[in-house]
Amino acid sequence: MDFLAKSNGETLSEHTENLLIQFKLLKKFYPQALSEDEWNILLLACKYHDLGKMNNKFQDKIKNKRRGMEKDELPHGLLSASLIPYRELQALYPISDLRALAYSVALHHERDFSEFDQDDYKREVRLLAEPADNFDFNRIGLHQMLPQVPPGRYFEFKTVIGATKEPDTYSKYVKTKGLLNRIDFAASGYYQVEFPDNGYLQANLQKNALGKWQKKHPDADWNEMQTWMGKHIEDNVMIIAQTGMGKTEGGLRWLANDKGFFTLPLKSAINSIYDRIKNEIFEK
Repeated sequence: MDFLAKSNGETLSEHTENLLIQFKLLKKFYPQALSEDEWNILLLACKYHDLGKMNNKFQDKIKNKRRGMEKDELPHGLLSASLIPYRELQALYPISDLRALAYSVALHHERDFSEFDQDDYKREVRLLAEPADNFDFNRIGLHQMLPQVPPGRYFEFKTVIGATKEPDTYSKYVKTKGLLNRIDFAASGYYQVEFPDNGYLQANLQKNALGKWQKKHPDADWNEMQTWMGKHIEDNVMIIAQTGMGKTEGGLRWLANDKGFFTLPLKSAINSIYDRIKNEIFEK
């Protein structure tokens, strides 16, 4: 039986397969982003994240072109978490990994389920059994599963993972959920999640930052701090320097050809940095 995932007619199997394509691209271009176990957990999250959409209420809504959450519709992520084979996976992964997986799948969309209680959850999980029995799990690399309310050690209804009480689990959860969302958005938007680097950042930094300085001063070069940053790309560093010392360029040299975030306390300041990098360093 074909279960729909999107109102455009894309099936649940097709959508999941699109996620797996994007997952492979992300891992190919940034293999160092996660450990091998973390990649495996993310792969499982991609496979399971939307399986709860096979429930009858969601299928009726999507087939009849109704949008948004309906009054008695339990968020599909919660139902997806009921299909994860926790007891089978506990022989392969520590509980922190499986909790990160369960919460990433259950809460991969921000939804309000305050009106539901544990009994509602149990009822909807039971109702999921019939459609699950008609889904082709093999197509997405899984074996046939019947839904079960997750054991409390892995997922508890209406709870969240705390950064203070479970720092190791929380760190894994943030990475898994964040990358799952990124992959899901790419698959849903039908665009490629990532592209090969090819030295683009450093080439443009050399050409459009240092190159401009050298037009005015032929002997110009990276200053001592910027040179040092470029030589310590594998280290965690903290640089304290006054305005005008070239910390932005130093940070970009330290970033090498990896991903990074610029954060500043004022929106106007971060907008200025964004415009500068976009229009000066990455000018066409």
